[in-house]
Amino acid sequence: MEAMPTARGNKLDYKHTLIGMELAEPDLRMMGLLESLSGAFGIKRFTFLHAMPRLETTDPFAMVFTQAPLELNEEKMSEVAMVLRNNVEKVIKPRDNRQMEFYVAQGNALEEIVKLSEETYPDLVVI
Repeated sequence: MEAMPTARGNKLDYKHTLIGMELAEPDLRMMGLLESLSGAFGIKRFTFLHAMPRLETTDPFAMVFTQAPLELNEEKMSEVAMVLRNNVEKVIKPRDNRQMEFYVAQGNALEEIVKLSEETYPDLVVI
């Protein structure tokens, strides 16, 4: 596994990028930047991850939990994955020379990003 990007002249080589997504407006700005920089970075594989919390929140901007487990079955996870794909493909266009993967996990976002990065070995992680 190569941990650091290799330099080719002035060009950085990040072939595989893992992106943590929260399905909100800042994602659109970040994806636009990634799309515009993908050529300079040599990105050929994008892996997008959205982590759903294990507990429902009563206020999405506060750390107050109802302690009620969030019921996520396979159908709901597939629906979230489709929303994720649709949001991404509005900004980062699929191409023949570009691989795009979409994952939905349940748990702490940072823990899920670390877990997926240990499985997929990205050159760059964007949060």
